[in-house]
Amino acid sequence: MGLRAVVVDDELLTVEALTKLIPLCCPEIEVVGDAGNGEEALELIGSIEPDIAVVDINMPVKDGLSMLEDSIEE
Repeated sequence: MGLRAVVVDDELLTVEALTKLIPLCCPEIEVVGDAGNGEEALELIGSIEPDIAVVDINMPVKDGLSMLEDSIEE
């Protein structure tokens, strides 16, 4: 069984690139979702429960570090 990942970034090109590159570099990792900010990511991570989250630190609404802190508290 492989690992499941989500990509969180406010730059659409970055999300698209990582979504394609991660499985090419690491075939055991499947990208199962993406989000454009930390608030969306918290909901996505809560529903999908991925093994890995690739998160941008500087994003609008909720930055990556705040999102990670909030996900640990829940």
